[in-house]
Amino acid sequence: MNVLFCTEKWCAASPEYGLTNSFQNLFNTFCQSRSDTYDTLHLDECLISYQMDIDSAILGYMASKKIDIIIFSLLGDSNFNPNISTYHLLKRQGIKLVFMWPDTSEWAIKQIKSLEGVADLSISWDNPRSVGSEGEMIWSISDRFNPINLPDNHIMMWVPQDDQLFRPVEQDIPVSFIGSVYSDRASFLDEIKTEIFKAGGQRANRLTAYEYADLIRRSKISINFAGSPCQTYTQCKGRVYEILASKSLLLECKNKSTSEVFVPGVDYIEFSSAQELDTLIEYYLAHEDERIRIATRGYEAYQKYNRQKFWDTILDKVAS
Repeated sequence: MNVLFCTEKWCAASPEYGLTNSFQNLFNTFCQSRSDTYDTLHLDECLISYQMDIDSAILGYMASKKIDIIIFSLLGDSNFNPNISTYHLLKRQGIKLVFMWPDTSEWAIKQIKSLEGVADLSISWDNPRSVGSEGEMIWSISDRFNPINLPDNHIMMWVPQDDQLFRPVEQDIPVSFIGSVYSDRASFLDEIKTEIFKAGGQRANRLTAYEYADLIRRSKISINFAGSPCQTYTQCKGRVYEILASKSLLLECKNKSTSEVFVPGVDYIEFSSAQELDTLIEYYLAHEDERIRIATRGYEAYQKYNRQKFWDTILDKVAS
């Protein structure tokens, strides 16, 4: 099959932040898993660098090359995205359309529903659940979105990982949190007595994908917070898979999103408060055998969510 990825090129469509995670999560995992031919068109680069809208770029590409599948990852509610008329034109040409949703936000839910007639498949990566719910899907403070019945062409999957970036290595960082330190996370981490290595990720510290992955790999214990930036729902974030793939012990805030994918107390350890997190860090740093045992179980559980299964599942569904 001939596959075209139509995604952003830069993190948050800003060249200053460096290349998007789509390079490792989509392009790298695809070429590591499949022998199909693929190419890329970038929503933001077309407009920022070439003053060309993505609709014209896609149509120009179609004029010179055969496309079987286009895989989209859209850029929020922006003018970088294709027009709905372009999707309909592609559909009439017999091209399969797949939409990736790394963050299943309120905006994403609206799009998933509006694209039901043109999408062959929509894929959420984050297994979102409302804060404080018992598994009920609630996507917004507004009641009109509760609960959401998603179209039949939508599936929940996971965040595919480049195993060349996230893999077991010798670990020399006792405990870390690698990611954006929002105000709620900052106040939480400030209560921890144990010293935690913190780095702000791509936006705050301009870490490259390799630099970010190196810190995750080298951490004996890695902390994650499942809350969405707006704090209205939780997500099984990419960081969860990155940590487990690196055979680091995951300490994760208690939530339904992660616990429905992995088993708390077996694959990773949950915490509910800063005090509990502090106690857990001290305990697992002092009890290496237990830490390694749980990290190993998490690593084994992660194998069910590998890149090969991710892409085979998607392309088999599209082809059927």
